[in-house]
Amino acid sequence: MTFVFSSRPDQEPREPTVLYKRQKHHKGSIYCMAWNATGDLLATGSNDKTVKLMRFNSSTCQLEDIAHPLTMHGGTVRDMCFMEDLSNRSNLLISGGSGDNKIYITDCETAMPFQSLTGHTGQILSLYTWGGVMFVSSSQDKTIRFWDMRTRGCVNHISARPTVGTGPGTVSM
Repeated sequence: MTFVFSSRPDQEPREPTVLYKRQKHHKGSIYCMAWNATGDLLATGSNDKTVKLMRFNSSTCQLEDIAHPLTMHGGTVRDMCFMEDLSNRSNLLISGGSGDNKIYITDCETAMPFQSLTGHTGQILSLYTWGGVMFVSSSQDKTIRFWDMRTRGCVNHISARPTVGTGPGTVSM
C-alpha cells in the first residue's frame, strides 16, 4: 500500500517525508520486559537470544538512545528484573532464560555483563526481586533458588518432592 499526499488539487502528488524511522527492535519475538525503579531504563528480552537495554524519557514517552544489544544468552531470554547496586547506587539488570540455563548480571552504566550464575539445570522461567540484595529464580528443573548479591551465589533452594498418597508421579512444591 502506498500513500500519496497532495495538499492542493493543483499540486503534483508526492511521497510523504519520513521524519523519524524506528529500526527493528529485535529479530525475534519479545518475551519479557522490565523497567528500573525510577522508570528511566527499559530492558527487553527476546527469542533472538538478545537483551536490549535503553534509556527512556518518561516526560516525552520516547527512547533517548539506541538500544544496547547484550548477546550473552544461549537461548530465549525468558525473564528479567532490575536491582539497585546499593554500594554505588547504580542499576543492575538480572536476566535468565533457556539455552545455557544461566542467570546473567549486567551493569547498566556500562551495559556490560559482569557475572553469570549457575545452579539451575533447566530453563530459567521467572526472576523476581523485592529490593535489597536478594532475588529469586524459578526454573523448568522444578526448583526455586534464592540468590544474594553480597555473596554472589545461591544461598537457598526449594526443590519439588513427591507427595505421599496422592498417586504415582505426582509432584508438589
